[in-house]
Amino acid sequence: MRKNSEIEAIIFDLGGVVFGISLTPIIKSWAKSAGVHPQKIAENFGADSHYERFETSEITPEEYRAHVCSVLEVDLSPEDFDRGWNSIYLDVLPGMESLIKELREHVRIVVLTNTNQIHAPVWRERYSEVLALFEKIFASHEIEARKPDAEAFQIVLDYLEIVPEKTIFFDDNEKNVRGAEALGIQAFIVSSPDDVVEGLRLNGIEA
Repeated sequence: MRKNSEIEAIIFDLGGVVFGISLTPIIKSWAKSAGVHPQKIAENFGADSHYERFETSEITPEEYRAHVCSVLEVDLSPEDFDRGWNSIYLDVLPGMESLIKELREHVRIVVLTNTNQIHAPVWRERYSEVLALFEKIFASHEIEARKPDAEAFQIVLDYLEIVPEKTIFFDDNEKNVRGAEALGIQAFIVSSPDDVVEGLRLNGIEA
């Protein structure tokens, strides 16, 4: 890796950037447990205000489960709910682990992820090897702030003690990218690992 850049830190999202995620297994699992057609789940489930509040620990797992079951008009046990909810996780994306290993030799790398109390124990265990490569992980339900809100990014910047202009952010959500850019962070939307490599290249870091 060659670094001809003033970039001192890189902030990574996790799902869709470091490892794959998919809502399809959640929908299929809940539909099977509830005995309904998957289309019923797909049409009614979404990231609403309760979802956002769950990601900042404003509501409990019990409250979130009850809300989702009410919206979906299904009856799921906590075990069935969590089994489906945690089926979202797929493999580490190709090349990302080796890229992160290289990067950590040249810049500081941290994570800022929107997540919740049910998901976090699962991804922390499943991806423990690649997560160990990061200096620190900022999880929304722990810092009680979520992307794209400025507060979430500022918590990370305060920890790093680095000005936004010397920081890069990678995320698969455009709203989160715009939130980072509003603070002066150089941010890139990611749809594949190639987008990460290109974002680095544009900032003088050749992977």
